[in-house]
Amino acid sequence: MTTEGPEITPTEHRRFTRSAFLKGGGALIVVIGLPAAVWGFSRDGAEVPTSWPETLDPSSLDSWLAIRSDGTVTAFTGKTELGQGNRTALSQIVAEELDVPFDRIEMVMGDTATCVDQGSTVGSRTIALAGPQLRQAAAEGRRALLALAATHLDVPAGRLRVEDGVVEVTGDASRRVSYGDLVGDRLLGVTVPVKGDGAGFALELGGAEPKRASEYTIVGRSVPRVDIPPKVTGEHYYIQDVRVPDMLHGRVIRPPALGSQLLSHGEPSHGARVVRRKNFLGVVAEREWDAIRAARDLEVKWSDWAGLPAMDEIYSYVRETPSLEDKVVASTGDAAKALASASRRLEASYTTAVQTHGSIGPSCAVADWQDRRLVVWSGTQNPHWMRRDLALLMAMPEDEIVVERLEA
Repeated sequence: MTTEGPEITPTEHRRFTRSAFLKGGGALIVVIGLPAAVWGFSRDGAEVPTSWPETLDPSSLDSWLAIRSDGTVTAFTGKTELGQGNRTALSQIVAEELDVPFDRIEMVMGDTATCVDQGSTVGSRTIALAGPQLRQAAAEGRRALLALAATHLDVPAGRLRVEDGVVEVTGDASRRVSYGDLVGDRLLGVTVPVKGDGAGFALELGGAEPKRASEYTIVGRSVPRVDIPPKVTGEHYYIQDVRVPDMLHGRVIRPPALGSQLLSHGEPSHGARVVRRKNFLGVVAEREWDAIRAARDLEVKWSDWAGLPAMDEIYSYVRETPSLEDKVVASTGDAAKALASASRRLEASYTTAVQTHGSIGPSCAVADWQDRRLVVWSGTQNPHWMRRDLALLMAMPEDEIVVERLEA
């Protein structure tokens, strides 16, 4: 079988492994919550590990930051970019705490193999919850770099200042060293206290004191969104651009109504094959257009089901449907008493169009199954939850599954 079009593997989405990162020129890795003994470090940082775990245990919080020998910084977050500018804003936070230029920050988002589980990207809470986590990790990274620079320059850390990723002695600009030169071909493990359950929304990091808001020079300022230019020029990498060797294209054939049961189906056309698992029906083909036509032309018989209300009865249906749970979020005063004593009372009923919190276009995902290991590219808002669900669906261990979040 052949694939359609070239195999696309841009730099942003190549498999990132820490052993490959080490071979690429060295980095400072800030490790949250793991004892130094795990990495083979002595307390003075003299020993350097020669290998890295290739998968992350979300509850143990692996690496957050990687500083390359050329001074660029890669930050890892379990959050995703949904169009609100999370990639840009989180990059600002990391750049601010590390005192590096904004354009030197690269953000890896929503990759279960390299990113900590920080919970799902929902409720407009990414900056409020994930922001402090990345800020704390970056602050700890800056403190570690200053300690390394103090040894290198033979001065107390309190006499050092940082600007654009370069550490220099206050009052003597000739004595200076860049983050990249400090790291060289070395790796340095740093641990900081972890509060909460070690994953998701409840995760809190301790350690170094972050900057005061009055010291900000990057956070709080308007910067161009990093994701907009490639989307405008057509260079942005979507799930639909992913190609893997011998890839098949699939289409799901959906029932006409909720509760319909699959009774029978005919033979597929255009060289496609039918996939049926109980009430699930789909087709696969070597070419996408063949899968589309096969799904369109396949003869399928479903049972009837009349469980949905008529369109002109939707609002009364919703009003009459019992609530599963009534929860009082806040209660102030006595509303019933106030209404009863009101001199004038107005009553009105308002309706709004029914809306669905879902995609305006068809969702897409790509899966690559090799040697009992599964890599899935998905537009999910919660890659780590998806990995857990896939482990249940496929009856396989989570550590054999990787979910990489791409925009779809």
